[in-house]
Amino acid sequence: MDFLKFIDEYKKRFPNATPELVNEAFKISNEHPDEHPVLGKREFSEEFSTLPNKKKFSVNSTIMPWERKNVYFVDPAENNKKLIELICEGEYVLLHGPRASGKSTRALRAIDQLEERGYFCIYFAFSYLSDNVERFWTTCARGIRRELVKKYNDRVNNLRKAKHCNIPFMENLDDIFDILYLHPDSTMSATRSYLTFVLLKPDLQQVEFIFKDFMNDRDLKIDDRIIDDIYKSTNGHAGLVNLCGRVVDAISGEYSEWILYKINNLGMEISNYATFMRLIKSLKSDDARDAMNLLRTRFLGSLDTEEITDCNELSLVRFLISEGVLIYEGDFRNSKTFRMSSPFIDLLIRRYVIPDLYPSYPLNKAPLRGDYKLDTLRILETALSYFDKDIIQMGSSRSFKIAPGRVNGKTKARVPRESIYENELYRVLVNWLCKEGAEVTAQWHLKINSNDKYCDIVVRKHDQVILLELLATPTKGQLDEHYDRVLIYAESLSATETWIVNFTCEDGVELCPHWPSLDSGVQAVLFKHDLNFTKVQMVTHTWDTTGKSYATSVKEI
Repeated sequence: MDFLKFIDEYKKRFPNATPELVNEAFKISNEHPDEHPVLGKREFSEEFSTLPNKKKFSVNSTIMPWERKNVYFVDPAENNKKLIELICEGEYVLLHGPRASGKSTRALRAIDQLEERGYFCIYFAFSYLSDNVERFWTTCARGIRRELVKKYNDRVNNLRKAKHCNIPFMENLDDIFDILYLHPDSTMSATRSYLTFVLLKPDLQQVEFIFKDFMNDRDLKIDDRIIDDIYKSTNGHAGLVNLCGRVVDAISGEYSEWILYKINNLGMEISNYATFMRLIKSLKSDDARDAMNLLRTRFLGSLDTEEITDCNELSLVRFLISEGVLIYEGDFRNSKTFRMSSPFIDLLIRRYVIPDLYPSYPLNKAPLRGDYKLDTLRILETALSYFDKDIIQMGSSRSFKIAPGRVNGKTKARVPRESIYENELYRVLVNWLCKEGAEVTAQWHLKINSNDKYCDIVVRKHDQVILLELLATPTKGQLDEHYDRVLIYAESLSATETWIVNFTCEDGVELCPHWPSLDSGVQAVLFKHDLNFTKVQMVTHTWDTTGKSYATSVKEI
């Protein structure tokens, strides 16, 4: 825009503007006029591209208005209706959700919807402001003014016609969220009360619609089980769904190939995205240690809800919510029931955070068999010595199940649940075996519309694939069920060894253990221990080199 024309237009709108402000406004208005004022993303122009306009899955990035026709995503317009109503009623709304869950994409879509109603909106990021309390509002005012100037050049006519000019649309509230919940005694306070608005995640039907659109574009068929597994594993998290979509775009639509890729590569791929790299770094910091201790003893390895009532622990939980690790049930500010945000986040933390924070493991090399392959039984026996005894002991009070039989002569005793043992075994094996060239991964098994969910551990080194499925003080019926289904999964992995690892506190079970059938090929080990985890006995049911099974007597370890 011509400078003199700009001055004339600007003075009409802001008659009290100083010459310095007018000069600054003109300079800003000519900086990347096609660029979004906050996100810094320019509108794509097809004339500069020789590539066909092919739709894709967008990962780790806000979906801009001009990109919507070129990406697979759930249009948030329908779910925005309640949000729009609250804003139009003059409410101050705090929109929140986990990292990379689509907050910015939804905010931009809401801006479009508001402007269709005659509102003038700006998109403003708190991340650019000073973290100094005394300077906060000063830098806030400057930031709003700067964004108004940036938008002025294209929207001056719309501004004159706007029915409402009193809605600054603010986003990127992560830092403010942390301050509100981790520093309740802070001198910075809101100028008015606010309403919280949860970022609604895509449901199964919407995720299915995305992949149906993708299949139509690519003229291919994707196994329905893949889509179900993606939805359950991500809990509808927009960024993770898109990441999985990109993976499916690169492999075939076969379920077996998806499972193998998920086991071998997906965890590393997730950890390498900037959003989740920041999450990992944050959780490893000294400031997060208390929160990680709580997460380790109450939530990790389980997808069930947990009730937290202690005030100090609630503060830690809210930090974990702000990081996208936990989600809450019920009202945002008053909820006391929480759970892991998704199976993928659970696995990410157990693989890339916990082993570094709690690094106890054997320093000697992993034991090998005569054929130089990993000796699974000796590895398991050795790993037990590096379990955190405090964690096992607390399991009976913090993360427990009710034993089906007698424990110390008593019925309905509380004993540690599967996640306690699995977290410790996984932590030790990652720290120990990965340093010797093995890869150790965990995998959730989930079913739509079912509470049947369990997790197992896979160890790979060269052509050796070891599948470990853990149980905690199970019934005979549960053992039989696991003996049967573990074989199906072992076949899909081409596992060379399949193990059931049974931890129990039940009286006398070591004297007459319940083993798999002789022809199944499943090997089993029983670890019987007291509630203090100071005395452990081991019984095994394994196969010798001739293919014959045998059971050992009770062994103290």
